[in-house]
Amino acid sequence: MTQYVELADAAEILGVHYQTAYRWIREGVLKAEKVGTRYRVHKSDLAAFRDARYSPIPPPEVTKVRDWEVLSQHFYTNLITGSASNAKDQFERLLVGGLDIVEAIEKMMAPALYEIGQEWTTGCLSVAVEHRASRICCHILETASYQRRGRPHGKVVVTTPVGDEHELPSMMATASLRFHHWLVQHLGSQVPMQDLVDFAKTDKPDFVVLSVTNPKARPSALITKELLEENGFRTIVGGMGSSVSELIQTIQSAHGEVDIDSIAQ
Repeated sequence: MTQYVELADAAEILGVHYQTAYRWIREGVLKAEKVGTRYRVHKSDLAAFRDARYSPIPPPEVTKVRDWEVLSQHFYTNLITGSASNAKDQFERLLVGGLDIVEAIEKMMAPALYEIGQEWTTGCLSVAVEHRASRICCHILETASYQRRGRPHGKVVVTTPVGDEHELPSMMATASLRFHHWLVQHLGSQVPMQDLVDFAKTDKPDFVVLSVTNPKARPSALITKELLEENGFRTIVGGMGSSVSELIQTIQSAHGEVDIDSIAQ
């Protein structure tokens, strides 16, 4: 009884296309012998490869943060000294360690930014330093804001209302939603009401998120929300004390009322 199987048979056993199995052989991943112009795989090598490929992989160990306050203080120091690369590395290490980006934002980034804001208000820090810190965080979130693998839940448009030029909170929302498998169109800040409605009619999002930081812009946000909802778009006004985790929970809760198969991909 032969101890070898032809490449085509090996591919069928592995449940892949012939060319895929051939590529594995060329890459040295799957052991095989070449006989003339054809490849054959030893049954024991095939069984070992199949078992290794389809065995469940334990999830990586998640980083455990001993003291978020200390970590946030280090992040604060990196921000006020303009150490952008150190701040970026510090944030990304948490994500590589398996932490949820929402936790990194709420427990490290947001407290550091709040402290900087307080010191700017009292005159301890200049506008330039405060703006630089915000831009560093924007860059960090832009880098970390990517679509994760997995089926998306639906589509969300994120922006700020007219009168609110603070883009950073909307970027926090965007990065958090993408991390949690939502397709997000981030439109920046101060999109005119009718332009936003027209965009929504074209993009057909499941939700529109209006991030509000400036209290003076809240009336504009509420009018925009009313206009969007009149056109059939569920709209959430966030910011001003609300957290990104609350935003995620609100959207996921509302999304649970919808047939997931009907969500636009």
